[in-house]
Amino acid sequence: MAKSFLLRPVAPGPTDTAAADATMQPDDCGLQRLDPAHPSEASSAGSPSSGASPAQRRRPGAANATNHREAAPTQDPSDLLTAHAEDLIARLHGWAAQLDQRESELNAGIARQETRERSFRLWAGQQREQLERLEREALRLRERLQRHARRLAIAQTAR
Repeated sequence: MAKSFLLRPVAPGPTDTAAADATMQPDDCGLQRLDPAHPSEASSAGSPSSGASPAQRRRPGAANATNHREAAPTQDPSDLLTAHAEDLIARLHGWAAQLDQRESELNAGIARQETRERSFRLWAGQQREQLERLEREALRLRERLQRHARRLAIAQTAR
């Protein structure tokens, strides 16, 4: 499960553009994390980069700035709150989209199951009708055979 954290916009400086292009990861979006990294199982196990966040481990030279609050310039709390709210809104929209996708998959699965059940009920009804028809036919044949057997028995006793 993704954890929420505070972000602040970061614009690369004129000298940082080449380095930013070279180290930009798919999840980098020009935002810098402001709160310290959350401890993970790997960091508690004594990994070499235990104090570094995943973003710091991907960027060369970022391991030196382990405390984001010291590295980041002081910013207005309302800006931080706005950035955090935007982050939360983006996450909620992502979760809503995932939930909508899962709901549509569930509804499609329910529709498939209802179609299978309807098909089975139709097939079972047809099988039941065919069985009843065959039973009636078998009873008619039995009665016919019994009548024929009586006639034969009467004919033989009359001789």
